[in-house]
Amino acid sequence: MDPEQPIDDKRLFVLNLPFNTSEEEVKQAFMQYGKVESIKMPKGKGGIFKGFAYVTYETSEEAIRAFAEMDNKIVLVHF
Repeated sequence: MDPEQPIDDKRLFVLNLPFNTSEEEVKQAFMQYGKVESIKMPKGKGGIFKGFAYVTYETSEEAIRAFAEMDNKIVLVHF
């Protein structure tokens, strides 16, 4: 990581999502904490979701609130 590059304090890195999670489900889970600007859900070979996402909020305050309230909580469960 380049120490000269500013940190994007509006973006969260969300781990351990079920592989069949949709972008809409992620949005619904995180929009209660503020305006979600974008969601990126990387895919690997064959277009299979990798199980993590980047959620970017409009403000850093919204991202900090979501991080504080969602940290270590199970939000999306698929059976």
